[in-house]
Amino acid sequence: MGHIIDISHHQATSSINYDKLAKQVDLAIIRTQYGSNLIDRHYKTHHREFQKRGVMRGLEVFLITIWKLKQQTFIIVQSNSTLHSGF
Repeated sequence: MGHIIDISHHQATSSINYDKLAKQVDLAIIRTQYGSNLIDRHYKTHHREFQKRGVMRGLEVFLITIWKLKQQTFIIVQSNSTLHSGF
């Protein structure tokens, strides 16, 4: 495995050249959510763009222990049910 990146809404889709970046990475770890209150606003685009270019993808989810884990898990499943595994 070569280069791995961690990407989220902090990297705006409009500022990324996915063609160029895809040639430089082997795995993109894409943040999906933070707890049950914040769904990453760019995760679907990041996922789709890396998938189109054949880059393996992984999902990153921050679980917050002060929130109900069952609720957070439900949101993870709902948010990612349409995405295909990158492996």
